Amino acid sequence: KIWSGAQRSEPEWWSILQHGWPDPRMEANATKARLPWKPQGLHADVLRWLSNRKATQLRDYWGISYAGVLLGLPSLRFQVQTPRLECSEITAIRRWIRWTPEYRAAGGDEAALVVPVAGGPRELQLSFVQRPKSRGRVITNLQELVSMIADKFAGQLKVKVLEAKDLRHGVPWTVQFRHFAHTAVLIGAHGAALSWLWAQRQGSAVIEFRTKGAPAFLIQCSELWNFDSSETFGGIARLAGIHHICVRPPNSNLGVNFEGWDRDEDLHVDPSRLELLVREELERLGGPARSCQEQL
Repeated sequence: KIWSGAQRSEPEWWSILQHGWPDPRMEANATKARLPWKPQGLHADVLRWLSNRKATQLRDYWGISYAGVLLGLPSLRFQVQTPRLECSEITAIRRWIRWTPEYRAAGGDEAALVVPVAGGPRELQLSFVQRPKSRGRVITNLQELVSMIADKFAGQLKVKVLEAKDLRHGVPWTVQFRHFAHTAVLIGAHGAALSWLWAQRQGSAVIEFRTKGAPAFLIQCSELWNFDSSETFGGIARLAGIHHICVRPPNSNLGVNFEGWDRDEDLHVDPSRLELLVREELERLGGPARSCQEQL
């Protein structure tokens, strides 16, 4: 928030804690799927888990007094603070979701192999997250990478590409969770979709690619496994017991004067480099799971 003495100076429409939120104009112009508290909204299944009361808008409670108000859950986000959530809580939430009727209705864990089983099949799911062209940070040679994985890791990995249509408003929250719960190796450019990595089983992996224009001197990207534990996605990975590596493009040191920086530029991933990273991770998947008790 922006404060000026005791007076708030930010526009009212910036804040979801304003009694008038959401703006009626938004409701008039949006589909039901884009309004998360609606019966078909993004958060409908989650809201049913929290209460059997019909969800409503914040403005409908304006002027009513309560003994206590709970605003959301502890944040997973690193950088600004160390989250108050503990890894055991993440594990418990993940396990609980997989037992909900909504998760089972979406297909549950049938035919899903997320970590290797001794003496059993070893074909695990590798998922690419591909951002829409309008948002930038697109992997320009994605099809080449998909073909490489299919060729080099036949019988070990099956490939799935998650696009905007799979992770958009209108797709139930539990269905989106399931995409990642079934993923052993998650690959994508730095972006919000990688936040779903907490849904992966403990011992899975995420390979995060940065664009040349991403300021690594502000957001750490060491190119070492399980090292960036205070960085946005490296921190979530530590809490969730997920292996994580952040990878920078070649010649990404542009200096610190911000000239030439474009964090949303598209990126080309070297297939041979990705192959090496995937092989490293498959060795990790076959060994002990990452402990979520690692120190920052």
